[in-house]
Amino acid sequence: MSVPVLLVHGRDDTVVPFEQSELIFGALKRAGKSVQMVTMKHEDHWLSRGDTRQQMLQASVDFLRANNPPN
Repeated sequence: MSVPVLLVHGRDDTVVPFEQSELIFGALKRAGKSVQMVTMKHEDHWLSRGDTRQQMLQASVDFLRANNPPN
């Protein structure tokens, strides 16, 4: 990885185990890579709740502003 990575994962995801994001996050951190993880409590794979979708979108905007600022 040569670019910053943002991981967003719902704790109650039944499609992709939450542990997979934890493993990726840990491996990237140990490798000295720029990685951020947003954990969505009580959320599924599809981010079905409006408030957590809003949280994910805000985290994405913040991540892009920090790592890919506009000219």
